[in-house]
Amino acid sequence: MVYIHAMLGDFNNTFIGEDYTAYLYIRSLAPALSMATYLQFIQLFLDTKSNYPKWDKTLKWLIFAEIVCIIYLLFIVPTQSDFLTRKLALIIHLLAQISSFALLIYLIVKNEGTRMSTYFIVGTSFFFGGGLFYMVIIIGKFASLEAGITVIAVGIAGEIIAYSLGLGYRLKSIERERRLAQEEVANILANQNKTLERKVLERTMAIDQQKEEILTQNEELQQQNEEIVSQRDYISNQNKDLSHKNSQITDSIRYAQTIQEAILPFENRLVKAFPNGYFAVYKPKDIVSGDIYWCEEIGGITFIAVIDCTGHGVSGAFMSMIATSILNDEVVKNGMKNPSDILEVLHQTLKKILNQDEKGSNQDGMDVAFCAIEEEGTTNKVTFAGAKRSLYYMIAGESELQEIKGSRRSIGGFQGNERPFENHEILLPKKSTLYLTTDGMADQHGPKGKKIGSVHIRGLLAEIAHLPMKAQKEKLEWFLSSHQKDQFQRDDITFVGVRI
Repeated sequence: MVYIHAMLGDFNNTFIGEDYTAYLYIRSLAPALSMATYLQFIQLFLDTKSNYPKWDKTLKWLIFAEIVCIIYLLFIVPTQSDFLTRKLALIIHLLAQISSFALLIYLIVKNEGTRMSTYFIVGTSFFFGGGLFYMVIIIGKFASLEAGITVIAVGIAGEIIAYSLGLGYRLKSIERERRLAQEEVANILANQNKTLERKVLERTMAIDQQKEEILTQNEELQQQNEEIVSQRDYISNQNKDLSHKNSQITDSIRYAQTIQEAILPFENRLVKAFPNGYFAVYKPKDIVSGDIYWCEEIGGITFIAVIDCTGHGVSGAFMSMIATSILNDEVVKNGMKNPSDILEVLHQTLKKILNQDEKGSNQDGMDVAFCAIEEEGTTNKVTFAGAKRSLYYMIAGESELQEIKGSRRSIGGFQGNERPFENHEILLPKKSTLYLTTDGMADQHGPKGKKIGSVHIRGLLAEIAHLPMKAQKEKLEWFLSSHQKDQFQRDDITFVGVRI
């Protein structure tokens, strides 16, 4: 409306009077300002940025051109002629009109049918229709100028009404979209709440189920614990019974140990038989031993034997007592003197006692080193017979250890072609040393699983044979301990040395 009044001259007559410079400003700026505002309104009304991006760029450039023209008019037009002002304003007005009319034609041709484009088409049609009627009236002189202005005003009014309806529709659409968005959010929240409630319910049910399972497991564990306690009490009682029985058995074995030790030669007997010295290393693997050494002096002959019975512990102890009993009967009571004959009688008697006449019966037996020592002037005659055991001896004044091997057969057990036991007679000067031993020391393992072996024992005896008998015993015991270290004892150990 400002633009129309300015173009018709009413504005300056009404508001600015006869100020020609102000009139030029108004008449020049009115079309540019109105069309720049109108083009920006079109952008917002049709949301060209989202719906018509190409047209949005075109409108931006036109708005920019209008702003440039406004700046130009502000600083240049007041100094120019009225003719130039009218021509420049007319050009700007025509450009804006052509652009809006082109957009109108584009929307009509595209015929999208959207409400906002429809309102724009209607409003813009009113505007251009009013302008068209105005031009017809003025050019054809069908009516007065006031009538033409009224037509334009009606067109603008129609345009304003259409745009107002469009804006109202836009507000309702925004409100409807907002409401729909709120409803959608509410639905999403409701669905999420339902989902959450379902998950909470499922989780609660799972927890309840797990709780029931845990309670069931606790009951089972409690029952198992009760069973374990019951079994523990039962085992504890059994352990007490076993401990009591073990104590009784141990007491019995210790009593058997007392009996076995009583059978061994008394020290005064050994001192009398070997006044030049002796030692006995006697180490049972268990409380009682399957090894035993025996000594008797009868009719000027000293008999000494070292016996290694099958097994160790109680079974070996029984065998050693049998051997001792047979030797006492045959040597002490019956007066046998020949070592090989004594071993043969020992063999036959043991077979009879253990019922070993048939092949396949038990093969329990013993290995024996047996010596009969008889003084002959300045020398001693030593008669040796062995059952799988050797005699070691060191001649007084010499440094080389000697060995006499026994017969390759044992005492007891079923044997095929039984070779007779052999006697070996040697004459030794006084203060010579004899060594009789079982295989216990030679078979003892060290930490690396290596046995001592008879070779090492012979070497050790060769080194210590010149020492007093007590010192020899200490050396042997140290040698055994340093080799064995923390390893368990594998067998009964008996090692006897006598100086004749």
